[in-house]
Amino acid sequence: MTVASDHLPLRSVELDILLSVVDRARHGYAILQEAEARNGGRAGFEIPTLYRALRRMRDRALIATADAPGNEAPDERREYWAITGLGREVLEAELRRLDVMLSTGRVRLAARGGSQP
Repeated sequence: MTVASDHLPLRSVELDILLSVVDRARHGYAILQEAEARNGGRAGFEIPTLYRALRRMRDRALIATADAPGNEAPDERREYWAITGLGREVLEAELRRLDVMLSTGRVRLAARGGSQP
């Protein structure tokens, strides 16, 4: 049986994908647009990397193909992706892991007086 921790840490592209599909199914280009919006206009990965990650995550049962959301007309040229139950567990575990890292970093920076070397 696979548990969420078996999938950690996530690659940044995988985290971006899960964040993009956690609330609704999206196609690849919409995932890229979401990542760009979150990352100041730059996704941090290119289209081939995105589609390799989508296939890898599908194979690991973190995402699955889905119907187009109700507000979008179906388009047979687009494949929509949605988060699975395991994918949600992995996303939650990764966010907890990142929270610990951020908290540790902030505490250590503060202990050294901010940005001093």
